[in-house]
Amino acid sequence: MTILDNVLYDEILKLNAKINSMEEELSLLPKGCIYIRKSCGSMYVYRKWREDDKICAEYLGKLDSPKTLAKINKVNEYKILSQQIKKEKVRLAELKKAYKLLLTKTHLN
Repeated sequence: MTILDNVLYDEILKLNAKINSMEEELSLLPKGCIYIRKSCGSMYVYRKWREDDKICAEYLGKLDSPKTLAKINKVNEYKILSQQIKKEKVRLAELKKAYKLLLTKTHLN
């Protein structure tokens, strides 16, 4: 193996570990979308998500509550983290492709 082979292989391993770690973190966060309903002058926050074919909903609290805002932030974290995971998986696929190409060129020479 050349130095470049080793560097690419190490980068693939690191990125794979990072993705696994991010996926574990993601599994601890609540998924879904936030919606707000107004009733009697107050704003109430709910979270909706899908489990199999069933749509589930959860009441989170009044909009002005710090606990509710923290729950909203957790749902937003889920969205951001899932987008980051998708980007990292694309990057991982590109690295694997480059690694394969490098190995085949090395073996051909």
